[in-house]
Amino acid sequence: MNLYQSNSHRDTIANSLLTDAILIPKKIASAEISGCHLERMKSASFINIMIRNINSYCNGLEKDGVKEKEYLNLLRKEIKIFRRSFKKWRNSFPEGGTNYFN
Repeated sequence: MNLYQSNSHRDTIANSLLTDAILIPKKIASAEISGCHLERMKSASFINIMIRNINSYCNGLEKDGVKEKEYLNLLRKEIKIFRRSFKKWRNSFPEGGTNYFN
């Protein structure tokens, strides 16, 4: 059994955006329950990549001609706010292990 797969570039980008947005809280949760500094840093690195991806997806949707630019700008604004909170959270990790964020 297969789900319908759109061939639309816009739908592919929107699906990737949604997938990455869903993965962020899962990685936050796994970092919070992990007692291992390295695992926390791996989760934080993954989240950082997802944040960058979401910004790239917004740019891709805009270039593809999406009409809802107000939504994209709101999403960019929220990602910027989230990124600030994310950095504070990441810097709150206890010291030890490799620092992925110099």
